[in-house]
Amino acid sequence: MLASGISPCQGILLEAIGTFILTVSALFASAQIKNRRYQALLVGSTLFVLILVMGPLTGASLNPARSLGPSLASGYLQNLYVYFVGTLVGAAIAGLVFRGIRNERSKRNLDIVCLC
Repeated sequence: MLASGISPCQGILLEAIGTFILTVSALFASAQIKNRRYQALLVGSTLFVLILVMGPLTGASLNPARSLGPSLASGYLQNLYVYFVGTLVGAAIAGLVFRGIRNERSKRNLDIVCLC
């Protein structure tokens, strides 16, 4: 449920930003960090901070499935679209940004290898 004073548009934006941060954290951890404990530490601490910051505002869903189950069980379906739109948009943008960064890094590495 959205906090009082938070409009659905603000909720979508907050959920998108939070999901973006969490997704980039998970993608970075899986691509750059080799030790599984450090991967878990990064993603877990990111999730912890996001829940502390966003929890009072939107409930910090960050996952459409996590919102759907409790909403169906409680019968509270108002503003459910906020958690689907926000999280899907945030994750999609994170994937595109991460892909662009990785492509850019690989291009730079190819240029250096070709110059050698």
